[in-house]
Amino acid sequence: MTTPAIARSVSALRSQVRAWRQAGRTVGFVPTMGALHEGHLSLVRLALAQADKAIVSIFVNPTQFAPGEDLDRYPRDEAGDLARLAALGTHLVFLPTVAEMYPDGASTWVEVQGLSQGLCADHRPHHFRGVATVVTKLLNQAQADVAVFGEKDYQQLMVIKRLARDLAIPTRIAGARPCASRTGSPCPPETCTSRPGRGGRPPPFTKCSRTRRLPWPPVARPRRSWSRPSSGSSAGDSIAWTTSSFATPNPWRTWLRRVASRRDCSRRRMSGASG
Repeated sequence: MTTPAIARSVSALRSQVRAWRQAGRTVGFVPTMGALHEGHLSLVRLALAQADKAIVSIFVNPTQFAPGEDLDRYPRDEAGDLARLAALGTHLVFLPTVAEMYPDGASTWVEVQGLSQGLCADHRPHHFRGVATVVTKLLNQAQADVAVFGEKDYQQLMVIKRLARDLAIPTRIAGARPCASRTGSPCPPETCTSRPGRGGRPPPFTKCSRTRRLPWPPVARPRRSWSRPSSGSSAGDSIAWTTSSFATPNPWRTWLRRVASRRDCSRRRMSGASG
């Protein structure tokens, strides 16, 4: 077991990445907030499988916590995290301070419109602005070939993919379903789409959402109406069509209701077959 190198500054991180690049190595990156569990470690394994070198960042980002939330109570276990990453063969761990990530006078924010609204943002309105800002900074600092994020928070993954595309960040964003083994035993990357306790079978939600190809995100379609010509109009007047656009009250919630409905149908079919 080799202890991974530790970088606590952006300059040290970029210096190591530059050396790898000069040697012709590819770089994978997994951003985390620490307190690593098997789900995180499965993402690190995927990064190691997709690149020659793997970087894991550990930074509890204060800007995605609102006042009164659990920032101070968020679990921190640097020694334990380093031991787990060393066991996997991680090459570099980036451990920046808040001052390193947000220097005095920092006033720039990244906010993704549309995708950052609804669902989680209804309860934590500033959450995705903090996430988008810190992920943009981390991707720019690490300059990796591929960055691996979990699909557990799918809305967050879509926000990150959009910001990377809109800001022309060259890092490829890879979404992966984390494998969180309840027994603590390692899960190989090829089984990370399965949920524990199901004998290796994908859950109905995964099967349904992947095979039926639900639209993402939902699109509000225009509504058309028509009116007859008035009694005083000439015979040559045509029927008047009017088009009015309308907004879905909450397209994310509508989409989730559709997914939940199909998931329930799938579960009923499975329970009927097992009975």
